[in-house]
Amino acid sequence: MTNNFRKCRKNKRLTLDEVGKILGVTKTTIYKIEKGINNPSVENLMRFAELYDTSIDYLLGRSKFTNFSNQYNFYNHWIKIKYSMN
Repeated sequence: MTNNFRKCRKNKRLTLDEVGKILGVTKTTIYKIEKGINNPSVENLMRFAELYDTSIDYLLGRSKFTNFSNQYNFYNHWIKIKYSMN
């Protein structure tokens, strides 16, 4: 499974240790989640999404959009283009 945990952490310029302290887990736990060795609990998954200001679907690699606002803007843009061509 592809995930975007590491990419989000790097975008926020946080270290493994900092994220671990914020979430109350070890940096080893964060490392294993980023590498796909372990899966986060549902509670931590929600906390990751809030910390990184992103969607759970993006974290899990199920969406290419970092959040719902980006997804809405993307589709809204294409709808406008489609209808302006008619």
